[in-house]
Amino acid sequence: MSNPDNIVVKEPRFFSSLDETAFFEWLQRIPGITSIIGSSAGLSADIEKTSFDDNSLRELIALYHRYDLDFNDIEVLVTQGNKDWVYDPETYWAVHFKKRQA
Repeated sequence: MSNPDNIVVKEPRFFSSLDETAFFEWLQRIPGITSIIGSSAGLSADIEKTSFDDNSLRELIALYHRYDLDFNDIEVLVTQGNKDWVYDPETYWAVHFKKRQA
């Protein structure tokens, strides 16, 4: 289960070993993600709220879009402070958020 301090990322389908490497390197470089641990449910990513900012969320959104992951996993990171730009219907990612559509 995900919460604002931790998200579970379901591993995508990788098309090559370099694709897999790129995914993990990108995920590990997002500011505010402090650790990534594999589990049967997926990858558990710990988030340090003080260093996870709007740019970090944009990077995570781009990673989720690139690897066609379920945006429901990161919906817990949407707050009063960022919901306007996250749910902006003009963005390429807005259609992926379920709460936006509700």
